[in-house]
Amino acid sequence: MDRVIIIIGSLIVFIGCVGFVHIPGFYSRVQLLVKSISFGISVILFGVFIHLGFDGMGIRALVCILFVWFLISIISFAISLTKK
Repeated sequence: MDRVIIIIGSLIVFIGCVGFVHIPGFYSRVQLLVKSISFGISVILFGVFIHLGFDGMGIRALVCILFVWFLISIISFAISLTKK
């Protein structure tokens, strides 16, 4: 079950990266990458958590999900400010 979740997360990231090529406009591309990569990485890390369980590394995977959701929004805001 954990491997299936990790593969699904990888497919979400891959589809987002392929869609990046087909989307016109800078802001649309930034939004597409932020949504797909943050959700895909979160699904991958949740699969890692299921695989490892409630030990030290499993809890770290859950904490990494929080950092991804927090930092990706800040990074995308900073990237969008570079476009003038």
